[in-house]
Amino acid sequence: MFPSSPALAHDGLSGDAAGPVNLPSVQPPSPARPAVPDPEQTRRFLGYLLEPGSCLEIRIFKARFTRTGFIGPDDRYSTTLAGWFDDADAAVADLGRLQGVSAYVTVNPIRDDLLSRTCNRVAKQRSTSADADVAAVRWLYLDLDPVRPADISATEPEHAAALSLRDKILAENPEIAEAAHYGSSGNGAWILVRIEDLDPTEGTKHVGAALDWFARTYSTDAVVVDTATRNPARVMCCVGTIKAKGSDTLKRPWRTATIDSPERPLKAVTLPAWVAGHPATAEAKASRTEPAASPGKPSPGPALRGADVTIRAAAYLDKMEPAISGSGGHRQTFDAACALVKGFGLATEPALRLLQQWNGRCIPPWTERELLHKIEDAIARPGPVGYLLDARPLPGDTSPRPSPGERGSRPAAASEDDPRPAIEITVEHHLILGAAVGALAADPEIFARGDVLVRVPLVSAAETIRADDDPYSAGRLAKAIRVEEPIVSSLLSRNATFYRMRKAKDEEPYPVDEAPPRFLSSAIPALGSWPGMRRLAGITYAPYVRRDGSVVEGPGYDPETEYVYHATCQLVPGPEKPTRDDAMEAAGAILDLVSQFPFAEPDIDGAVWLAMLLTMIQRPAIKGPVPGFVFSGNNAGAGKGLLVDTAGIIAMGKNLQASTYTDDPAEMRKLLFSIALSGCAAVHFDNVENGSTYGCAPLDSAMTAAEISDRILGQSRTASAPFRPVCVLTGNNVSPTADAYRRWAIARLVTNEERPFCREDIRIKDLRAHALANRPALLRDALTILRAHARADRPGGGWAPLGSFGEWDAHIRGAVHFATENDPITTMLETAEKRPERLSLGRLLDAWEECGRRMTVAKAIEESLSNGGMREILAELCGGKTPLNPRTIGRYLAKHCNVVVDGRKLVEDGEFRKATIWAVAKLAPDSPH
Repeated sequence: MFPSSPALAHDGLSGDAAGPVNLPSVQPPSPARPAVPDPEQTRRFLGYLLEPGSCLEIRIFKARFTRTGFIGPDDRYSTTLAGWFDDADAAVADLGRLQGVSAYVTVNPIRDDLLSRTCNRVAKQRSTSADADVAAVRWLYLDLDPVRPADISATEPEHAAALSLRDKILAENPEIAEAAHYGSSGNGAWILVRIEDLDPTEGTKHVGAALDWFARTYSTDAVVVDTATRNPARVMCCVGTIKAKGSDTLKRPWRTATIDSPERPLKAVTLPAWVAGHPATAEAKASRTEPAASPGKPSPGPALRGADVTIRAAAYLDKMEPAISGSGGHRQTFDAACALVKGFGLATEPALRLLQQWNGRCIPPWTERELLHKIEDAIARPGPVGYLLDARPLPGDTSPRPSPGERGSRPAAASEDDPRPAIEITVEHHLILGAAVGALAADPEIFARGDVLVRVPLVSAAETIRADDDPYSAGRLAKAIRVEEPIVSSLLSRNATFYRMRKAKDEEPYPVDEAPPRFLSSAIPALGSWPGMRRLAGITYAPYVRRDGSVVEGPGYDPETEYVYHATCQLVPGPEKPTRDDAMEAAGAILDLVSQFPFAEPDIDGAVWLAMLLTMIQRPAIKGPVPGFVFSGNNAGAGKGLLVDTAGIIAMGKNLQASTYTDDPAEMRKLLFSIALSGCAAVHFDNVENGSTYGCAPLDSAMTAAEISDRILGQSRTASAPFRPVCVLTGNNVSPTADAYRRWAIARLVTNEERPFCREDIRIKDLRAHALANRPALLRDALTILRAHARADRPGGGWAPLGSFGEWDAHIRGAVHFATENDPITTMLETAEKRPERLSLGRLLDAWEECGRRMTVAKAIEESLSNGGMREILAELCGGKTPLNPRTIGRYLAKHCNVVVDGRKLVEDGEFRKATIWAVAKLAPDSPH
């Protein structure tokens, strides 16, 4: 049993629930100075929140790691530190590093998948737990906050008033007292009520109704019940740590957050029944019948006058129409933000909380960053503040918006609610440049791709792929766009404020807001290296299996693979621990899609198609290059493009990006570089000329290179970028060039139909639409193959790794063989055996051996007069021209010197009268030469 706080007597809380709960008035003693953390209380408190199968998040706002390893305040960049914990001792150890900052913890259990972000340690984070990450709503959190100026600690009377209100709530609601832990938040009081688990949607509804009842019943002019704690991912003060708001002064000291309730079992409350038994909530809502001031913009009304400002603002937004895209949604959201920060005078943090609740009704919902932009714009808008506090009419919507340069003289850095760093404009351009790059590095849309700066614009939910969309126009996918000079200024103003110090005569210097300096627009893109900037390897549109076997399911940036995952469909869960039988069953389900295609060898060619699909999905986890995939048909309309589109729809949600194949090396180099800059996941070289060859120096080089470089269009500088797309090529009767055969896996389609595009025996009439509609299940099957292969330690088929593509061999070739018992590069090896260059050299070696093995070119021409085989092959080397040209033959021999065919090679073996003697050398099977 832990002792209770000296400020409280716990008579009645541990006794019979039938008796009254008597809590005396609270007179807290003067706090000891300085406040001291209590790790034992922290460990006890976290023990109540942690349950098997879940975790919690610890979050620290505006903090940084000091050089000595502690966690201190960060007044410059407003960085958020966070970590996900399922180990209370690890959490206590990290919380022991706090110095001058407050820690917060999520009250409801978080899905343990988020442990993969930062497991049992605190680190710098770009995203924290969202409502969708909450496993269940388990606690009703009552935050009793004394009314005082923002961002400062409470005085002793203010703190005592909050504790007194807490005791009153517990005494008058014994069923709540039986189910609650309670304590001091350092400035106010808290009550954490155990409720029966609810799903997040229902939980938000009932928790909100309960909070409304408590707020209307118990809020006073001195202490309010915060109704903004209704969302499932809400955080509260971490018990046992110091609540450090503002400066630690005698009048408003920092205090330790405590748990004052005794250790005892709790009797969970059935919240829906409790809410139904307190009809004052519904009656209070029904009583608000005052008319709106204008369409979609309600008047606060007299019924709410005198209530807490936050409650009044929440009630105001409840009656405001949601924002709908295409119907003035931007304006409606801006008006809502203006009502909160201008009408009610709320600071950024409480305004954002209320706006996020209202955002749940918007179609589509805004991102948190977009809501922050609206709030920032509302703050910058000129006009009175607090006009809704006295229920005065709303000002007309025709009030002018600020134009550039009309903002006040105080820089944004001086505003406590503005998270953007402030950069002073001086003559030290290198310092301004470094600070500007640091500000851009915090932007979630900006990345370094090679030595090119790019941005990946966030795609809203309304623009992503849905199963009932047209597969030809299935929405917009995220892609990388090069940051160019015209937009640098707007990106800088979004992420930082700039000011210059001015000084009038006989006055102190004062700051004045300025636009970003012009030199930054050209200097930043030209740097080529941006310290602190996240690196972008590519963009993917499906979950994939990491090298360690874990699955990347959450959208966003993955630092391990340096990929941005743009989620484009709702996933279907697969087997928890997939086996090889599961993998083979999944492969059968996927290959059934393409069973109607006229593959020359259905098992082998189907394995090539499956390998292409798995490569598109698994590409982020494969560090090295991957081979390309060729679909060669014997007739137009055999289904080559449909096969490629089907794989693209499964892996990306839409058809692959199509590009025209060109044999011009200069044009191909430009095309490949533009593909590399875009970060696209796959590219389709469609309709290579019938009967032609594929492969050229730029393409062959890119297929086995980590990066490619070229001159940026319109500039004189050369840049490089990672080349990571999956390349796919289609054509009829196409064949590889000498260096391309080992870089492409080949699937062959042979149809006996003269017009295969008119077939009537097709089982799935619209395969693209079918694949899109069943994409979640098909992705599940693909991930089952990859996960089962990873769980089995990625076995191969007993072969040597494929040269240049070793990682692909382990991840994909092995997975396909694991699930189908077929090798997807069988046709690649067969093509290598049958390539014309090899066959010609083999015939030459045969003829050379037949004529005596050692001879000069002149001797070979002489032998051709009596040897038909030698005459035929030498004539072929000379292009059929007669007489035979010794120089042409000599150049061919020099070009193919030491090239091995069937264990033999042509070598130089001395000279005769200054002419090279050529001989055929036979190699032992294990000989390295």
